[in-house]
Amino acid sequence: MQSCVTSEGLLSTVRPHSSVPYAWDEPTLPRSITLVAPGGATASYDMKSLREDHEAQGLTYENFIYIAFTGTFKS
Repeated sequence: MQSCVTSEGLLSTVRPHSSVPYAWDEPTLPRSITLVAPGGATASYDMKSLREDHEAQGLTYENFIYIAFTGTFKS
């Protein structure tokens, strides 16, 4: 979504290894885009310089996989 726009109806979802066409939600506002990864991690990017904003720490998230062994549960 465009960083300055807060309308939930304007959010776009992009699946991994895919792309979607995108047009600015508000063409008169700054051209910065905010990306949100699963789990809530976010990063904003200035699309004029294609660099990460100074406040952003990078867009990463942890994908936890839980394994349960049959010995864990009582029969």
